[in-house]
Amino acid sequence: MSDITVVDLKGIRKLGIYYSRTHLKRLMNAGKFPKWFSLCDDPKARRVWWLREIDAYLRDRSATR
Repeated sequence: MSDITVVDLKGIRKLGIYYSRTHLKRLMNAGKFPKWFSLCDDPKARRVWWLREIDAYLRDRSATR
């Protein structure tokens, strides 16, 4: 895994996170999920996350089991 790898919503779902966009926005606003970002200034641009942040989120969640 590279430090510069990004994943989109499809990639998030392939990792086993099946949250809706609305739920993801709630979690991000509450600071409980990594924030997404756009790769360009277009308002309709695809939103992505850093894979390393998603990986850390999954590790944190699994530690609470």
